[in-house]
Amino acid sequence: GHDKKGHYWITLKVKDKSFANYFSKKLKEININSTIDIVKNIYKNKFLEFYRVRAWSKIFVLKYQKNDKLLNNIKDILQNNKKLKIQFLRGFFDSEGCFCNTKRINRKNCYNFRVNIVNTYQKLMNYIKEIIDELGYNNSLIEKNIKGEYRPAIGYFVTINIFSLEILGGRYTKLKFLNLMNSCIDRKNPLGCLSIYN
Repeated sequence: GHDKKGHYWITLKVKDKSFANYFSKKLKEININSTIDIVKNIYKNKFLEFYRVRAWSKIFVLKYQKNDKLLNNIKDILQNNKKLKIQFLRGFFDSEGCFCNTKRINRKNCYNFRVNIVNTYQKLMNYIKEIIDELGYNNSLIEKNIKGEYRPAIGYFVTINIFSLEILGGRYTKLKFLNLMNSCIDRKNPLGCLSIYN
């Protein structure tokens, strides 16, 4: 992001320390130094801890900030190249993807296993859906209106629109998708998922 004073910054906020370190390492490889700290956010009346990576680079922000031109450039690069599309999807899933297992009420050892990808940029999510469609996975993309984190300076919760894509099908199909993503984050890879159910 950036402000009117000419400050340009890159921020990543995640639950996984390993992913924060990995992101910081990759920034350093392109000569961008960063810091990592721990921040707490209020969610459903609970404090949750996140690892926050912060760096400052005007060149990086101007080149890679969210815009239609950048998205079109990505489409041109990935066009007709299935392998590159999968690599792009893997990186996006590491950042924006998640899975959850919710125990079904009054059903012993029965879980609702869900795999989702969430982002606020609708056109990008439409493109992600196109790639997943091409890979043969049934999915659903919907818009949600959610209440975000509390902002003391303005005295209320910020409400944002997000676009959530869910992989449809049974447990085997979803684990197969996670295997294709081959996430660098333990809790997002197939072994991490299977350990929950075994």
